[in-house]
Amino acid sequence: MILNRLLSLMGLLIAKILFLLRIEGKNNVPLRGAVIIASNHASFLDPILLGAASRRVLNFMAKEELFHLGIFSKLISNVGTLPIKRGALSKSTIKQALRFLNQGRALVVFPEGSRSRDGEIGKGESGVVWLARATEALIVPVKISGTDKALGVNSTAIRPYPVKVAFGKPLKLSDLEGEDLESMSDSLMERIKRL
Repeated sequence: MILNRLLSLMGLLIAKILFLLRIEGKNNVPLRGAVIIASNHASFLDPILLGAASRRVLNFMAKEELFHLGIFSKLISNVGTLPIKRGALSKSTIKQALRFLNQGRALVVFPEGSRSRDGEIGKGESGVVWLARATEALIVPVKISGTDKALGVNSTAIRPYPVKVAFGKPLKLSDLEGEDLESMSDSLMERIKRL
């Protein structure tokens, strides 16, 4: 918890200087209770900036390969990051995600599954809606703008560029249009795009 807060403060300071970070709707993140932060994803900077912009400690899901990078793997393990395999979630990751939410934590999920190659918001998978249905967690839609220019998929270096993190109002499943997981996921992605 202390490590999370320290990293968030350092990230916020760097983001304000390097990216002129603007945060909108920060108070839309509930301080207590299970919440899924559902954000678009265009850059490796996104988790850092989300953690810096949020007013509560966030837990993340990250691709398994990041857990084999020496000191970085120890760091992400110590701040409550869950490993996921490309193309499929393991049973242990799903159980841990459910456990986090049932404990009233905040879990970040990138519904697109991977970084956008062109900076555009793509189609979301149904995992966020499934987790919300299984745990009755609120969903906070988030749109991050500018990170694709600061450190896009094909970039090799970070460059200063204005970044904005916009937190939408918390949603219940009943706030999303549609009857099934896919249509409700489409509705969620539309909410993210409109922020």
